[in-house]
Amino acid sequence: MKETKLKFGVIGSGSWATALIKILSENNNDINWYIRNSENIEFIKSNFHNPNYLSSVELNLNKLNMSSDINKVVENSDVIIIAIPSEYVNNEMKKIEVNLSDKIIMCALKGLVQETNLLFGEHMHKYFDVSKDNFLVIGGPCHAEEVALEKLSYLTIGSSNLNLCKVISDKFKC
Repeated sequence: MKETKLKFGVIGSGSWATALIKILSENNNDINWYIRNSENIEFIKSNFHNPNYLSSVELNLNKLNMSSDINKVVENSDVIIIAIPSEYVNNEMKKIEVNLSDKIIMCALKGLVQETNLLFGEHMHKYFDVSKDNFLVIGGPCHAEEVALEKLSYLTIGSSNLNLCKVISDKFKC
């Protein structure tokens, strides 16, 4: 795995997704970002911050490739970070027409997928053929605001693939 070549994509535009975008943009050149509402994309391009979440956090637009087309973001990314509330995640995932079996999937949501009552990793393995070796979870005892403002906080990245954990966790250090 060529860690310097990995392209990240974030699915979601809430506070947690925005915080992850902020941190990733510190360590990576280009981040693909799926934002469902194209008006929000235009707002971010004009004002350098999310109109609805973490509005005090300035985003580096030179590193962001924003799109309201979920398939474009997934197609152009090696690592897909899913940061959508669990009650909406299945509806958004159903929009994806791109094969996910060769993608690295990172879960940044809490709870079970409501329609299937499965943990997100189990859901992705069963319905999208995502290997457990290409699946990670990110979480921690912190809030999106703390992470985005780069306050001292700790995130945990877990996977059965320890090499993958190491490569991905390096991209979140700041």
